[in-house]
Formats: sequence, structure tokens, C-alpha cells
Amino acid sequence: PVFQGFKQAAESLGCTAVFSGTPDYDIAKQIASFEQDLVKKPAGILLHPMQADPFIDPINAAIASGVSVTTFAADSPKSKRTAYVTSDNVAEAKFAAEEIVKTVGDSAEYAVLENPGQSNHDLRVTAFISYMEKNYPKMKLVGRQPTNQDSNAAYQAVTTMLQANPNLAAIWIPEAGSAEGAVAAVKESGKKVIIMHADV
Repeated sequence: PVFQGFKQAAESLGCTAVFSGTPDYDIAKQIASFEQDLVKKPAGILLHPMQADPFIDPINAAIASGVSVTTFAADSPKSKRTAYVTSDNVAEAKFAAEEIVKTVGDSAEYAVLENPGQSNHDLRVTAFISYMEKNYPKMKLVGRQPTNQDSNAAYQAVTTMLQANPNLAAIWIPEAGSAEGAVAAVKESGKKVIIMHADV
């Protein structure tokens, strides 16, 4: 969906949009793909960096060569990127917290799954937990597990969380990749747990 929107915007400006990257969640492969794209000398690159700091030098090299680089959703703020476009990750976290409290009440147990190192996901998690602590102090965080957008890791993590915390009422996930595994674990357990996640 992101690429389709980008492609339509490019066409409306008389530009051609090309999609590239790696199917693997691997920062070295993403940087290699980015550097291969630079060889083609595009006018600009719209980039979703998996991690911020490893992209500082590649982005700066692109800018130095005259290629505009705009980051979206996740950022590399220490680079010389041309611009950064994102949704309001804090507002997303607040919305998720409010929806969870509406569903399970304001004194329940909750957990979060994480994808550490990706700036937008980190902000969604920290903002969610901070919002809960400030506004709903009776909500208890009983699990926090990195699953890195891996549905199998999420399945294992949620299965373990449910065994250790039989009163777990809700799970917040800052991305969609882990949601499938989390849902499978909850369904298999037969328990009623609300799962809120961002993205798809």
C-alpha cells in the first residue's frame, strides 16, 4: 500500500517510481540494496531504514552525490537526510491504550511485543507504556518481549506469557509481522485476550 501511494504521487508529478529492497529483515542486505540503487543515479530515494545509525554514512554519501533521501515511518535523524515523513506514533500508542482500556477495564494485565532498534516501533512501545503508567496506574505490565516482526517468535513469546500470566488481558504490538503468531497463540490457548497492533 505504501508503494502504491508513492507510485501514484510520482506519476502525478511526471516521475517514475521503482520499488526495491530486500525481503529479509536484515540491515546489511537493506544497505546493500540501497547502495545498488545509488549506482542507478536516481533523483531521489524514499527510504524506510530498519535501523537509524547504520544508515548515517550511506544516506550522507547519497546526499553528497546529489541524490535526495527522504526517510519515512522510521528515521535516521543523525544523517543529512532531506526530509522525514511519519505518522504520529505517540497518537497511535495513545489510541491503542485507550481502546484496550475501553475493552478490558483500567485495572488489567497487559504485555507488549517489540521490534527493538526500529525508531517508529520503539516510540510506539515506549509511548504506550508511558501513557498507561501515567493515565492508568492500575494497568499492570506483565510481559515485554522482543519478537522482531517474526510470527514464530511471537507465537512462542505469547504462549509463554499466557502460561506465566493467566490473567493477561491485552497485548500491544507496534507492527503487524508479530500479530499472526500472537493471534495463533491466543486462539490455541482458548483465552480471551485483546490484541492491538499497528500497520497492516
